Amino acid sequence: MTPFFARSARASAPLAPARALAHPLWLGGLALLVLNDHVLKGSGALPGLVTGKLSDAAGMLVAPALAALVVRARGRHAVALCHLAVLVVFAAIKVSRPAADAVEALAGVLGLRWRIWVDPSDLLVAVPALAASLRWLVPAMERPLALRRSARRLGELAGTTVGLLACMGTSQVPPEVPLEPPPPPPPTLAQAEPEPALDVALLRGGVWQSGGPGTPTAYRFEADRYVYTADLQTPETGRFELVEASSTRLRLRLFERAQGHAPLPAVELALELAPDRRAFAVADSRGVGRVFRLAPEPATVATDPSAAAPAQP
Repeated sequence: MTPFFARSARASAPLAPARALAHPLWLGGLALLVLNDHVLKGSGALPGLVTGKLSDAAGMLVAPALAALVVRARGRHAVALCHLAVLVVFAAIKVSRPAADAVEALAGVLGLRWRIWVDPSDLLVAVPALAASLRWLVPAMERPLALRRSARRLGELAGTTVGLLACMGTSQVPPEVPLEPPPPPPPTLAQAEPEPALDVALLRGGVWQSGGPGTPTAYRFEADRYVYTADLQTPETGRFELVEASSTRLRLRLFERAQGHAPLPAVELALELAPDRRAFAVADSRGVGRVFRLAPEPATVATDPSAAAPAQP
């Protein structure tokens, strides 16, 4: 077999690039390209790094002969230039993102959706494959085929068509498959419907006392006024308004407060309600830890006589 750069009696004879398409090396490269790009890629049988390198090596075996066939190269130098052009384009898109983008854009004009991965290490398998094409496929372009002319033409056409389709499909983006909507997540406590906020109305109309029956410490809420009796002292009276409400807590603002005729500053009162809503614990500095329960019977507690209204400062 005559190496590419060796001189022979046929060195000046015209080459027929289509003859390389019948060479076992070219047919093997084509088979590897089709199998790798349409079966192995994405199957999980081989890592993506391996399938990428196989695709590059197979493409460099198939593409130069096809390029020489398309441009109708007949001389050895013309075929060598085809190999060089393939290598230059391949190297450019593997080391330069702008070059890869330009080729992708050109493919888009032709109706191809290509995605090119920039990876200079691909040259480590592409250059040996290109050298193999020069070493074995170019000399094959000199040898006549022992086939009828019609059969040879048919084989050349079939090989060219399959080779071009394989090379064009090697970088195509897989078609987008519409994703099924994800199933709804199982209900969790965090996703459960929040409990409604408490209504301050549940405080009104009853006496909330701390300790056993007959103890004097108690709250009474009516409309927007309250009365607080503690330890047999003069009842504290005033008005209240809701500041904040959640499913377990009420925060009230007590204002226009007075004990007897002595005015008191406004304060806030935080109440933690029991699940049955028949008791609350004071959750702030005003009697923290003290629990008030709704009296089952009317309890004795001071009312809010008009005489107990706070004196104007």
